Amino acid sequence: RIAPQSARGGKAAESGANLTALRGIFTSGLEKIEADAAQKIKIWPDEYLKAVKDLQATMKKAGNLEGLLACNQETDRFRTARTLTADLLVTQPPQLRAIQESFVDAEGKYTLEKNKATVALVERYVARLTSLQTDLTKVDKIEDAKAVNAEIKSVKANPKVTAAEFAMADHDAKIA
Repeated sequence: RIAPQSARGGKAAESGANLTALRGIFTSGLEKIEADAAQKIKIWPDEYLKAVKDLQATMKKAGNLEGLLACNQETDRFRTARTLTADLLVTQPPQLRAIQESFVDAEGKYTLEKNKATVALVERYVARLTSLQTDLTKVDKIEDAKAVNAEIKSVKANPKVTAAEFAMADHDAKIA
């Protein structure tokens, strides 16, 4: 997270080394967002299968043959397809449907979370850089201000950033 500068004029004193430090904080934040999303996307299928298996055991213990067979069928289907979309939701048993609803389009949800976090991080970083650029310009540190400006342009042109911004704009347009 990029911390706000507390001392008045402190931003103007930041230059090359501090720009490098800010860039490092931003890059680390971006890497963490991506790693967290990748981990969630990687493990959700196992979590889903565990939830279905747990329900399967509950159905067996209760002697609910129809529920047990539905869980068996869903386990087999999911192991083959490794996907769960709204059109694949069962109607019965309701316990299985509830599990499915909590996992439906999990990858899309985690990707959306990643994109939201990326856009928020970029907005904070660019705001901090813009403020730094303004302060540096005011104290006539033009070369340092130009370096900050180049960083702003670089961040805005980063393919990961533009992809996240495009995905969020597309998502927002779909729900509008």
